Amino acid sequence: MEVRYNSTKQAKESEIQDLWSVIGTENLESNNFLGILGDTDEHKKIIEFLCSVIPNLIDSDIIQLCLLANLIVEYNYLNNQLEKLKDDLQIYIKTMKIKNEVATKIDAISRNYGLTPSTRSKITPIFKDEVED
Repeated sequence: MEVRYNSTKQAKESEIQDLWSVIGTENLESNNFLGILGDTDEHKKIIEFLCSVIPNLIDSDIIQLCLLANLIVEYNYLNNQLEKLKDDLQIYIKTMKIKNEVATKIDAISRNYGLTPSTRSKITPIFKDEVED
């Protein structure tokens, strides 16, 4: 039974590797984010960080990566606004509600990419084979 499990696991890993090869990483490698990513330095720093800490990225991840980076920038903006709104309780509460909604979205995407302590153990690194010419 153990041999079958390993064979099944190896077959699955091989299929994942094949899928990665078909989709490719050309856009990610050339920092082509298809116009989805905001154009500030903060966006660029966040996307660089995300690309460095999330394993197994392929071009089909661009939309989710950009969405996550944009949400993090929005979250930071809302935090800054909250500091200025402490005198107006109604606007402060509305802004806090929006900030919490953004935080929930960030958390959901982060969980999908294994960026939380509870989801880290579910990551299976796939190593891209280097093709020699």
